[in-house]
Amino acid sequence: MSTALGIGLPELRAHQRGRAAAAFARQTAMYLAHVHFGLTLSQVGRNFGRDRTTVAHACARIEDSRDDPKVETVLACLEAALDRWHRSFLALGGALMARRSESDCPYVVRELCNDPAARLVARGDGGFALCPPADGRAPKLSADIVTRLAADGLIVEIEPEKFAAADAARAWLKRRSSLHDPFRMQHGEIAEGHAADLDAGVLVNLDESPVAALARRSGKDGKPWLSSDLVTAAERLRRDFEIGRLQPRVTANWSASVNSGRRTGDSGGISDLTDTALAARIRLDRALDAVGVELSGLLVDTCCFLKGLETVERERWWPARSAKLVLRIALQSLARHYGLAPSATGKPGSGKVRHWGADGFRPSIS
Repeated sequence: MSTALGIGLPELRAHQRGRAAAAFARQTAMYLAHVHFGLTLSQVGRNFGRDRTTVAHACARIEDSRDDPKVETVLACLEAALDRWHRSFLALGGALMARRSESDCPYVVRELCNDPAARLVARGDGGFALCPPADGRAPKLSADIVTRLAADGLIVEIEPEKFAAADAARAWLKRRSSLHDPFRMQHGEIAEGHAADLDAGVLVNLDESPVAALARRSGKDGKPWLSSDLVTAAERLRRDFEIGRLQPRVTANWSASVNSGRRTGDSGGISDLTDTALAARIRLDRALDAVGVELSGLLVDTCCFLKGLETVERERWWPARSAKLVLRIALQSLARHYGLAPSATGKPGSGKVRHWGADGFRPSIS
């Protein structure tokens, strides 16, 4: 209205009547808000800071002025422009609502999987909402999106117009968590970790090591089967094993020196090792000697060669489910060698206050 009639917004919103052109523009805006958009007189008055009777007077005056062809032409042009703006606004709002509803799909499916009592319930406006709301948020999905989720097997209708998570929903969420390797995310225990020399996160396979998989299990007391110090000791042993280049090769040895002439699959000789690799081998030998011959082989198989516990039991003819108990005993001995413990403790009596002052060394205050 301000642009069409050439009236500034401050003058159009002023509480005083002002000049005749501003008053006519203000009355025209009130008239279109009431007649074209269907607002009540009270609603128009609240938006313009006027009384209901003032709005009624403005609407009656503009209605009487439509007998003038010039005023009728101006009002017809304004109504056509408002119709075009209203249609584009509704189309944009519908697209934004559809896009927002589309983006809420993973959140709704995740909440349905996390809470077995959660349901996707139909609303009166034709859409669906999450019930009960999670974290005070109640996203709404359109009926088309809910139909598509049901067709994809992600939700199932347990009652009329009431949906719950299907069995395939968790696998779908895992696939969506990674754009590069979605099926690996679905069938493996993959988590995001951080590398010391990289700013971006890296993907870590939690099932790569039997120790890591066993650490996620809980005992009868509810505590993890392997404490953090035992997992740290196993990772330190594996790191020394890898740095020491003790892993057997399956391809040609391209890291060996050219003069040695070796390109076979065996590991390089002592002359090809760096000081870091030699130091790692020494640390590994000391750790295995501290654990003992009886338990060192189990640590090498599980922590270094990453053999499964079932494979260890089968190769050693051990009873079923006994390897995890022996492994914990071996890791406790290894953690003791590394000086690791579940919690830091000082030496006995270290908290006592001691001094070397002789009798009467304190000054007296007179």
